Amino acid sequence: MDKENFARLIKRYRYERGLSQREFAKLIGAAVVSVRDWESCKREVSEENYAAVMRLLYPAKAKRPPTKKK
Repeated sequence: MDKENFARLIKRYRYERGLSQREFAKLIGAAVVSVRDWESCKREVSEENYAAVMRLLYPAKAKRPPTKKK
């Protein structure tokens, strides 16, 4: 996903839920400066942070660990 689309995605998510950048950052375990930079397209998101954002935005699609069959 390119920087502009990623920025729009997280901005829309925050707006729809009334979250500040600080609150959003806390939810995904990132620094608020990172969120600010992603939203202004000043920084690329790391794979780890991208995965955290996707787990938050799309929890049903998040990979779950395999379960052991009894």
